[in-house]
Amino acid sequence: MIVVVNFSSRKDGNCYRISGVVKKHFKNKKVKIFNFYENTYVSCGHCNYECFVKRCKVDDNLNEIFKAIVQSEEAIYVLPNYCDYPNSNYFLFSERRCGFFNGNKDLQNRYLNIPKKFIVISNSTNNNFKETLKNHIPEKTNPDILFLNSKKFNQDPLDGNLMNDSEAENVIHDYLDNKYLIEQSAMAIVFYKSKVLSTVEEVYNRPTLSLPKGHLENGESPLEAAIRECFEETNEVITKDNYIGELAPFEINFINHHNKLVKKTIYPIIFRVDKMGHLASKEERIIKVKYLPIGEFLLQCTYDNVKTMILEATCK
Repeated sequence: MIVVVNFSSRKDGNCYRISGVVKKHFKNKKVKIFNFYENTYVSCGHCNYECFVKRCKVDDNLNEIFKAIVQSEEAIYVLPNYCDYPNSNYFLFSERRCGFFNGNKDLQNRYLNIPKKFIVISNSTNNNFKETLKNHIPEKTNPDILFLNSKKFNQDPLDGNLMNDSEAENVIHDYLDNKYLIEQSAMAIVFYKSKVLSTVEEVYNRPTLSLPKGHLENGESPLEAAIRECFEETNEVITKDNYIGELAPFEINFINHHNKLVKKTIYPIIFRVDKMGHLASKEERIIKVKYLPIGEFLLQCTYDNVKTMILEATCK
């Protein structure tokens, strides 16, 4: 059985319609959909922590969702983005787990180990979801998330018509089938004294602060790609003599400009230069190129994982 949990309180919105697409995708399997808009669930509180010693005193059928999930082969969570976080229904659901597990570690582990996918309707930043959703999967693993931006498919987020776009629906089918285009990129982390080389580029019409990076060409090593991309994007000349080391590669999933799912492996390569070159934005999407003080970069950087890499790289 496939369990779909629609956390939206809105009937006939994007989350509701995406849940229908998931059901259609698994047409040869039993699919059980739980819609939060159909029920009024009670959040934790106004109690004496009964769930730690016996059973939660709340009886609103929320536990039926947990029961179904632990008996399923896979669970799909469909969530809206409210103020850059999952909506309140998600947090209510997470709080109430204690009342279902009731201290039963085996039951809790069974729940965590049920394979899960997360489909998020998000028209703003996504960073907070990755940490928040880890509460529902095994430790030291990362949530498998598909972020869907209505504006990317020329849809008004408030209309709830995202699934009217066939390309958006196809992205969901590809995601459920784990069908990705595979790419590899190198990222250049270039230090000059206590500064790091940064780029500001347009990503889906939003300025993002990050680092020089780009695809590996045929037969090219990550080191060679990082050197080439750094010059092509910033005009900064670095060589293998500037090489310090590298960090562990990491994966990101995203939807490209052709509305296809991409799984990209990025190799962070660390360099240090003794003097700054003549910097210039050499590609149209690059708005600005600058060496920023490391502290300033960490405050302004768009991506949390890039901030973490900078901190690791400074220890090399």
